[in-house]
Amino acid sequence: MYSRGDGSESRIFIWRNRIKMEDYAKARDFTECLVRMQWWRMKKNKKAAYCRLFTQCRCDYLYRSALMVMLPPRSCHWRVMW
Repeated sequence: MYSRGDGSESRIFIWRNRIKMEDYAKARDFTECLVRMQWWRMKKNKKAAYCRLFTQCRCDYLYRSALMVMLPPRSCHWRVMW
């Protein structure tokens, strides 16, 4: 929960990702809050994309290393796979 200002100014409450404004005449605060939330959402999506890419590469690397371990020693069969 987030409140700004005293009783005379507008207050913004954020509860379960929903915004409630007490004074709708202060539209500037509402737009500023929306811009900030859009920036935060974009940053979060970018971080999630990086995490997905990292886990995919890491799993691919682990899978290839497991295949290399399963192959018999002194064999060149791994060259056929890649």
